[in-house]
Amino acid sequence: MGEYHHGHMSKEELQDNALLSILVKIRHSLFKNKKLVYGVGAGVLVILAVIIIMAINSSSAEKQASIEIDKVLVLLQAENARENVGDIDKKLDEIVKKWPDTLAGAKAALHLANLQFKLDNFTGAIENFLKVVAYSKSGYLYPAALIGIGNCHEQSGDLVKAIEYYDVVGQLVEHYGFRDMALLGKARILGAQGKIDEARKALEGLRSDVSSFADEAMRLSIWLDSKKTVQVIPAGK
Repeated sequence: MGEYHHGHMSKEELQDNALLSILVKIRHSLFKNKKLVYGVGAGVLVILAVIIIMAINSSSAEKQASIEIDKVLVLLQAENARENVGDIDKKLDEIVKKWPDTLAGAKAALHLANLQFKLDNFTGAIENFLKVVAYSKSGYLYPAALIGIGNCHEQSGDLVKAIEYYDVVGQLVEHYGFRDMALLGKARILGAQGKIDEARKALEGLRSDVSSFADEAMRLSIWLDSKKTVQVIPAGK
C-alpha cells in the first residue's frame, strides 16, 4: 500500500508476516533438534515457495489494477465525462470486483461511490464507501469514504447517522481538510435543526488557515448570526 501504511499493515503484509513467523519457529525447532533438519527441509522450501508466489501475485494484481484505474481516471477527467458516466461506472465496478483487496480497487470503489452519490443512488454509494473503509484505516481514503457516507445519510434525510459519521472524521486530527468538511456538514445539519449554539460550536473547530471551505463556512456563519431559515446546500455537489 505504499505511502498509505502510516503504522498500519496491509492484508498481504500480515499474511506474509504470519508465514515468516512460522518459518522462524521452524528454524528454532531445527536448531534444537538437528536430527529433524533433513526431514523437514523440504517443508521449509515449500513454505518459502508459497511466500514468494504470494508476493508475486499480490504485486502483479496491484500493478494490473493500477493500470486499469489510471485508464478510468483519464476518462473521468475528460470533457465528455458526463456523457460516458455509464461506461465509467461499469469499468469502475469491474475493477472493484476483480481486485477487491488492492489499493487501486479501493480507489475505484471511492470513485464509483462518488458517481453514485451524484446520481442520488445513496444505497449503492454507501455500499462502495464501506468497501473503502474496510480496506484500510490509514491514508486519505478512509476519511474520504466516511465523509461520503455522512453526505449520503445527510442527503437521504438520516441526519442522526450523518452526524455520527461526521463526528468520527472530526476525531481524525491528522486530516485537517476532511475534518473541516465533517465539521461543516455537522454545522449545516444542526443549523437546519435550529440548534444555533451547537452549530456555531462545530464551526469554531475549523482550521481557517488551511481550510478549503472558508466561503461556505462564512455563509453559514452569517446565517447563524441572523438566525434565518437556511437553505441547506447539497453536500459534495
